[in-house]
Amino acid sequence: MHRRPRRADGYRLTQLKDETLLFHPGRATVTYLNDSASMIWQLCDGRRTAGEIATLLAEAYPEQAMTISEDVAATLAEFARSQTIDYV
Repeated sequence: MHRRPRRADGYRLTQLKDETLLFHPGRATVTYLNDSASMIWQLCDGRRTAGEIATLLAEAYPEQAMTISEDVAATLAEFARSQTIDYV
């Protein structure tokens, strides 16, 4: 059984000038996301596994395919630590 990451309730992704920010209106934290982290967070829908997310990104960015799985795993671990995702 593969766990599937999903976005935690209440978080919003917003664009402010050239920055992408992830915030929760009821919490005092704001997280800056680079483009790849933003894509990963948006793909966390509770239906896809981490492996499926990595495959989608590798198909979209074949020149980076060798490192995408590691990047996805590291990003998901950071999201889990910051409680911006959970798993189903």
